[in-house]
Amino acid sequence: VHSIKVDSTKLYQKIEGFGGAITDSTAQVFASLNSSLQSQVIEALWGPTGQQYNLMRLTIGATDFSTSLYNYAETKGDYKMKDFSMAHD
Repeated sequence: VHSIKVDSTKLYQKIEGFGGAITDSTAQVFASLNSSLQSQVIEALWGPTGQQYNLMRLTIGATDFSTSLYNYAETKGDYKMKDFSMAHD
């Protein structure tokens, strides 16, 4: 039998909070919900009777959950970022 011993007198890190990630597919699904369901989602994640999240992370460019493949710097070798664009967003 394995066990974990917690020594509450030793503090190493401070927890800033809890949350999740939002991708463009998350936004697309949320936007497709009616206003009642949107309110339920918001309450379930951030509300006082829900998870009470206080952090959220946005992705930079496409992820495996994105609705399409894209990034903000498509031109290979453009180290000065002349072609950088956030037009997708």
